[in-house]
Amino acid sequence: MNLRKTSKFLSAATLACALLVSLSATAQIQMLDKVIAIVDDDVVLQSELDQRLVSVLAQIQQSGTQAPPEEVLVQQVLDRLISERLQLNIAYSAGVRIPDEELNSAMARIAAGNQLTMEQYIENIHSQGQTVATVREEIRNELTLVGGRVTWSSLLASRPLLP
Repeated sequence: MNLRKTSKFLSAATLACALLVSLSATAQIQMLDKVIAIVDDDVVLQSELDQRLVSVLAQIQQSGTQAPPEEVLVQQVLDRLISERLQLNIAYSAGVRIPDEELNSAMARIAAGNQLTMEQYIENIHSQGQTVATVREEIRNELTLVGGRVTWSSLLASRPLLP
């Protein structure tokens, strides 16, 4: 009788160990994204850099020019993202906001400038591996930066010069 209990216990212990081993093998840590730069109270993520690189490479390919070496391009795009983030923070602090109507109008102008309907423009966005939300955010940021420069210039002009 004692041998049976020991045998059942060993079987249960073996099963538990096998289950734990299989669970630990399948429970691997998967990195979703990583921070590649800290800008004020904000961060630049690897996924943002990757998305921008896709966009820049598509523009380079479309223009027929030769891309710089990969490490140079990555550094240039990262520098640009950091610079944009700093400028956007300044613009937001100065109260620059782009309403949806202005954003929609800008997208319509971009589509028309490329002789596309809005539907064709959206198809083009998807064919380049981007989402409409990402492109809208990029355009909103560009409009904010243009408005931010004007606001920043006016802020600088209104401040007295330091001795």
